[in-house]
Amino acid sequence: MARRTWQDEQLIEVDAPPDAVYRYLADFGSQVDWSERVVDVERPAAGFVVGATFTTAGRTPEDHRRLRITALQSPMRIAWQAGESRSREDWEFLLLPASKGRTSLARRVTVESGGRLRWLLVEKRRAERLAAENRAGLERIKLAVEASLRAAG
Repeated sequence: MARRTWQDEQLIEVDAPPDAVYRYLADFGSQVDWSERVVDVERPAAGFVVGATFTTAGRTPEDHRRLRITALQSPMRIAWQAGESRSREDWEFLLLPASKGRTSLARRVTVESGGRLRWLLVEKRRAERLAAENRAGLERIKLAVEASLRAAG
């Protein structure tokens, strides 16, 4: 069975240093602020560490997800995996210093789907939504991080 792979990457510049952006994102509980589909995050007993698995509750049953953290490389990379054996999503944030205390923040998703039929019936529609969701999520992250720095003073 041939697997299908699709990828999207979006980039935004945040008016905050990479370590501040990293701290915000490495607390996966912040997903309720920036993910359109997440309304609750179950914190793992060991905390958000590499290898930890946790669940997110969404607005619909299909939005309930089980995630596994695959990388936490401060202050430049955060990655996690979602999915099952038939279909998997690999997500990551890449953070690079930009001019004057700013951060270039990229968010990348790679969807790997099992088989052509599953791709056509299920995953293709989801992949088409992901680019817009990816960009909107980055915009919300930018607003949240910049607002928290202004509030901190």
